[in-house]
Amino acid sequence: MPVYHHCIKNIFLATTALYAIGVNIFARGGKIDSESAALSHHKNRKGEGKKRSNLRSLQNTTQDQRAIIEDIFIGLGLPFNSSNIQDVCTLRSLNCTDGIVKEFIVPYEDAFGTIPSKFGLLSSLEILSVGGSNLKGKIPTELSALSNLTELYLYGSNIIGTLPTHLGLLKNLKKLKLGGNKIGGTFITEIGSLIQLESLGLVSNNIRGTIPTELGKLNELKILTLSVNWLTGTLPTELGAMESLGHLEVSFNRLTGTVPLELANMKKLTVLDLTHTDFDGDVSHLCAIKEFNYDLAELTGDCRCSSSRSQSIINKITAMMFPLFL
Repeated sequence: MPVYHHCIKNIFLATTALYAIGVNIFARGGKIDSESAALSHHKNRKGEGKKRSNLRSLQNTTQDQRAIIEDIFIGLGLPFNSSNIQDVCTLRSLNCTDGIVKEFIVPYEDAFGTIPSKFGLLSSLEILSVGGSNLKGKIPTELSALSNLTELYLYGSNIIGTLPTHLGLLKNLKKLKLGGNKIGGTFITEIGSLIQLESLGLVSNNIRGTIPTELGKLNELKILTLSVNWLTGTLPTELGAMESLGHLEVSFNRLTGTVPLELANMKKLTVLDLTHTDFDGDVSHLCAIKEFNYDLAELTGDCRCSSSRSQSIINKITAMMFPLFL
């Protein structure tokens, strides 16, 4: 074969190969563009689907919440006309954020029956307040599921049973008021795990046994009222480590022994009521406390810096009349 024929053949083959490569590249580019467009479209649809899913989830949550609220209202003997209520957040006992119930506050004496266990299904609840002489039964264990709860008021009622240990699971609790009930049993140590607690009120119950030393761990506690119970033993020296405590009432109990010297270390303590107890010994180390109530007949070290016994009794009567302050 002549040389030029061989060259022409090689040029032809090379040109054909280049053409094939170009077509292939063009085809691959188109394919890539198509895949990119398809992927982008898929992502958009996925995003829209997620939004619709979130909306459905919120709608389901709202519907579930409505059913729970209706059951709770009926359980407490509160009026709930489902045909006239479009949004439960408009009910006077409820406060919501973004359609989710955060506060359930029933006016005093409005509630009847027992505390509904379905309160435990309101997982976003932060404040629960129910009280009144017509409320009875025990504190349901389901309340332990309210991990966001910061304030619990179940006061001035006929609640019976013992202090439930599951209260120790409410780690975000800051205020616990159970005064004016018929709660018995012993003072549970689990309360010592509520390290954010600022106010604990157990006035006027039937709680027996000793005051747990674990209370000394509650560095945020400002108010502790344990008056009018059947507590025995001594005041734990560990209470002296409670840096924030400003108000301590243990009157009308069967507490004995001497008043711990450690209480003098509590710089913020301005109210201390030891009246109608069986303490003995000297209390002169506590004279700096602004309002110090005690029985002169039982204790030595006349501070002359406190109200009379009669004033202490008046305080108790006032507390029972206004259980919100228990």
